[in-house]
Amino acid sequence: MAAAATPADTSFGHNVLATLDLQDADPRAAPARAQTGLRAAPGDSALLETRARAHMALGNTTRAIADYRAAIAIAPLPHYLLGLGEQSLGHREQAEAQYTLPRAQDRIRAPAGDPADTDAILFEADHGNPRRAVTMAGQSLRARPFVAVHDAYAWALHRADRDAEARVQADRVLATGTRGALFHYHCAAIHHALGNTGAARRDLTQALREPGFHPLHAEAAHDLLQRIDTTP
Repeated sequence: MAAAATPADTSFGHNVLATLDLQDADPRAAPARAQTGLRAAPGDSALLETRARAHMALGNTTRAIADYRAAIAIAPLPHYLLGLGEQSLGHREQAEAQYTLPRAQDRIRAPAGDPADTDAILFEADHGNPRRAVTMAGQSLRARPFVAVHDAYAWALHRADRDAEARVQADRVLATGTRGALFHYHCAAIHHALGNTGAARRDLTQALREPGFHPLHAEAAHDLLQRIDTTP
């Protein structure tokens, strides 16, 4: 961090380090890292979102929601809104309120023919029409063949009950060596649907190195791993 020339450089560096703490199954260190960055840049929404995920990993739901709301007040980015909405799933009206903007943004995007981003694809797969999510992902992949888009395509295919095709996409993602917890969870769910229990357990274990990796899917990952471990 000594090489950071500006507060923005400092906050970015601390955000990277806090994210690595989460990926390395050290969520207790992540809030302190984020807080150090926020002292240099109090209005950094990315640091607030990272601290929200850290609080979520530690089971501090109230603090996580507060940080999501603070991040959204600064920059109402789709993945912040989705994070807060999925953190609020026990309160349907609050969750739906956070989903209004992503839905509106997609209604604007679709007629223009612009490729959907991964947040929009995953949102459609989880909260909309999975078959439409498959179409969205296929279009985006042709324009932007990035790892995250392959992952979103894999998840959309899985949600549309096309798991053999989903596995091809998921395997491409993990072949890059990524440590992303959500990527590993997606791959685990696909393996489990195909009856590959051992592979599913391996990827679930990797995903859960970051215990609160996603407000919607972390609990599902815990439940699936428990079912695998208790099934004769």
